[in-house]
Amino acid sequence: MTIHKNLWAGYETYFVRMGSSGQYATGISVVNVDGDWRVEFNAKYYASDLRHDKEHFPVVGSVDIKTIVKDAVLKVIEPKEG
Repeated sequence: MTIHKNLWAGYETYFVRMGSSGQYATGISVVNVDGDWRVEFNAKYYASDLRHDKEHFPVVGSVDIKTIVKDAVLKVIEPKEG
């Protein structure tokens, strides 16, 4: 899944696109507010902005959310050694 940086935002903001709903791209927003990283799971951006405004919403990377979630769950449920 693609990670966009939002250069319009007042804080350091990233958006991980997970899907779409009408004219919106839906996903996860990660925002650094004065050193406190906040996550919003129901974030929406206009899909056309992400697609056409590369200057203000550049792609900075990609991530495999399914693998991250799977690894986090397995880490919690696997018995601890030693």
